[in-house]
Amino acid sequence: MWSDAHFDALVSYMKPLARAGQKVITATINKDPWNNQCYDAYADMIVWTHNADGSWSYDYAVFDRWVQLMMDIGINRVIDCYSLLPWNNEIHYQTLAMNGMDEVMYRMHNRMDVPGYGFQIGLGVTTLTEQWDPRKGNSWNHFMMGQIEEWFWKSLAGIRPDIANPGFRHFFIEPKPVGDLKWVKASYESIYGTIVSDWRIENGKFTISVQVPPQTTASLKLPYGDKKIIPLKSGEHTFSIVVSK
Repeated sequence: MWSDAHFDALVSYMKPLARAGQKVITATINKDPWNNQCYDAYADMIVWTHNADGSWSYDYAVFDRWVQLMMDIGINRVIDCYSLLPWNNEIHYQTLAMNGMDEVMYRMHNRMDVPGYGFQIGLGVTTLTEQWDPRKGNSWNHFMMGQIEEWFWKSLAGIRPDIANPGFRHFFIEPKPVGDLKWVKASYESIYGTIVSDWRIENGKFTISVQVPPQTTASLKLPYGDKKIIPLKSGEHTFSIVVSK
């Protein structure tokens, strides 16, 4: 789509906007920003590449060329980017968590202003809304790949499946305490029974209680100390460790 001919053709359409006083450059920077839920297929101006090691790399060539074209014809005051629309937050949240950036996730979401889930909760919202500020209208119960719930279970509580042992025959418990969070309790109903991860921080100690269903095993990795793997058999287990920086 972003060929030389395409950019040349855009000039005749953009110049009248500049003469009319437009000063805002609109760019699409998110991977599939509308997740193909609109009739218009917005093309990405930044190429996202998910590397084999789990990291991401980005090619800004089209974005830079688009911005320069607009500035050259006089549209040069603000760049308005389509980014992080909740329909496709899946790739962002998973990538942050997979790369050890849970503190960033916590700072993003532990807020009571816009944009933030805390703001929506403060308005009594119990489902994901179409806009960060639901007072602006649109849907108050919007189907999307919001993905924040998965972070609660897989990172905060640390309940993660073992792909080599499907069905949670074996699983991992690797909780991630973040910010000023003092406790997390989560459970998952597996085909073998209830898995529980229940931790809290009190008096300088991190204490976790884990429930491992019958006929299953788990591997626990504490977030402090030497962080060695502790094998767990079915049953209830409790561990405590001093909180270290």
